[in-house]
Amino acid sequence: MIPKTLALLIFVLLGAPCGVWAAGSVGDPQLMSDHPYWQGELSCSTFDRLFKSQAELYTRVTGRKTDQEEDKALASWYWRNTHYFHCTSLPLPDVLKKGGPEFEREYWNSLFSFGHGMCQENHAQYTAEMEYLLGHARARSMMVQGHTSFEAFITGGAYSTGKWVLLDSDITTVCFDKEQKMLMNIEELAASDRAAYLTNRPAKDNRGWLPELYPGDGEGYRKTLAYAPLSGYAGAPPMVHLRPGETLRRFPRPGLGQGEQGTLVFWGICVDGLDGPNRHITYLTDPDRSFNATARPQLERDPNRRARFGNAVFTYKPSFQDGSYKAAVAAEDDQSVTFQHQSPFVIGVKPSTKNCTDPGATLGLVLQGRAACQVRVSTDGMKTFSEPVDFKDGLDLSDLVKGHYRYWLQFMTAPKNLADQGIVITTRCMASGYVMPHLKSDGTQITFNSSGLAVETVGPQAEALSRHIVEGSLGGPSFTVKLKTPRGEKIQTVCWATRSPTGCPPKPELAFKAEYSKDGKNWSLLKDDWRINPPEPYNPPDTWSQTFFFGTKDISGDQLNEVLIRISNNMGKYYQMGQFSAVYAAPNTARTKVTYCWTEDGQEKTESHVYPAGAQMDRSWKIATGKEPALKWIETEPVE
Repeated sequence: MIPKTLALLIFVLLGAPCGVWAAGSVGDPQLMSDHPYWQGELSCSTFDRLFKSQAELYTRVTGRKTDQEEDKALASWYWRNTHYFHCTSLPLPDVLKKGGPEFEREYWNSLFSFGHGMCQENHAQYTAEMEYLLGHARARSMMVQGHTSFEAFITGGAYSTGKWVLLDSDITTVCFDKEQKMLMNIEELAASDRAAYLTNRPAKDNRGWLPELYPGDGEGYRKTLAYAPLSGYAGAPPMVHLRPGETLRRFPRPGLGQGEQGTLVFWGICVDGLDGPNRHITYLTDPDRSFNATARPQLERDPNRRARFGNAVFTYKPSFQDGSYKAAVAAEDDQSVTFQHQSPFVIGVKPSTKNCTDPGATLGLVLQGRAACQVRVSTDGMKTFSEPVDFKDGLDLSDLVKGHYRYWLQFMTAPKNLADQGIVITTRCMASGYVMPHLKSDGTQITFNSSGLAVETVGPQAEALSRHIVEGSLGGPSFTVKLKTPRGEKIQTVCWATRSPTGCPPKPELAFKAEYSKDGKNWSLLKDDWRINPPEPYNPPDTWSQTFFFGTKDISGDQLNEVLIRISNNMGKYYQMGQFSAVYAAPNTARTKVTYCWTEDGQEKTESHVYPAGAQMDRSWKIATGKEPALKWIETEPVE
């Protein structure tokens, strides 16, 4: 038998199989606490985990089980009311065309990074969750007067073969009939006394739910203008891959740990005199009062009482002496080395004005060190790069990457020339604090899991995606995208999403198909016969004229490190954008150190715990919190 220390030495000298450098990496570290509401990413980072958390919260608060579709839908709606707030979200750049922004319609990134959106954004994204909870095309955004609402199709029990019902998570509104037996829909409310059913109705007469977030919110239900089924999509689940020398510190509130007077880094708008997204009418900051409420949330003038954004800060210090920098490398030769950054958190900035899109934004991507070379950045998978600039200590490249989730940073010199130069790459992002694992009074149980996975994504920017198309084009009825893992890792699952103009209303015979292949000759099915066919009755006055086609599938049995995905339809429709991801097996060889920092009784406290490599659902750590601990930050880092 080879001694353990000798085996480790051989591994380090020879490197991992398939060219993957595995020293000191942690693939997909996730945490969960037993906070009553904000339990963290491990409680909600897949739809299975999310639905379990929704059911447990709903049953604990209401006493009702979720064995009927009505209760499943209400549990989903209630969870979203306590984790997502109403505020304008800043669009992503170049999604539909060069210079053409579009709001975030992807479910996971919006939930984990933005944590907020206006009614249109919120409910477009929410259709993706309902696709997995209730079934195909059983949810729709509802465009009414001055508002975009939401309906879901519920079956079983009193609903028999099915009925469309109001499920508005933007203004926290559901409405039961007088006998509180069935949920009503917008058509029924339009023909009813809205003040009696909504504005003036106490929670006790509506199964415990106080309708309308603000009195009169339901006035838009007077008339339906259009339906929008399949108006959002779900891509790859949220995950990060921490490489050797990289730490992730997350802050649940603005200011990078220093409160509202600290440095505010965000990707969004400024509202009510505050920098960055916020909401003054919400249950998020006081979720205990959301069920059986006796009054609606008050107008909070205190910034600390408003729903706000948080931050995620990645600090990467590549080591060129031991070769561990290779775990973050997308490409290298004797003249350059290119590092990749990707996360579910949108890169934010400190804007030069009140507008993040104006030039001169800072703090999103900052380089430190003494390198004597030029650097440049790509946001399209190294297909194109920005103009090279001279490296200097404190070089700020924020304007090149803001509003993106990923970038490729190239140092235009041999890696050996960067040794002992003190290189530090800091990426500051916006992240929702309501899906971070908070602390609770009288002790907090922490659960840790590292799945050993990471993700590679192309899109949703149309021009960037086009550079990865190897056959066909977005302008035709079919196209093929090539996905590769960064360093030859094996693909576990693939995720795809496309957006097409599908007519008004969409034709029921229109069908989309997704296939995959390793060689472009033999193709296997991912999804077939995807149609825009919502349950009857479906007789809209108008319809959103576009549709998303999306899904995910396990292809781990094929043992591929690159894959072709072909999208097609049977009626010659073209495509406006697309997003494709490969979830792959990442090195999971390092232990993981997790540190919590919080304030309690006016004092700052920290506590750390180190988990073994590859730990699965580890519950070995309980933090001895006292009364009303206020989370300041959480840090995760690989350790040898």
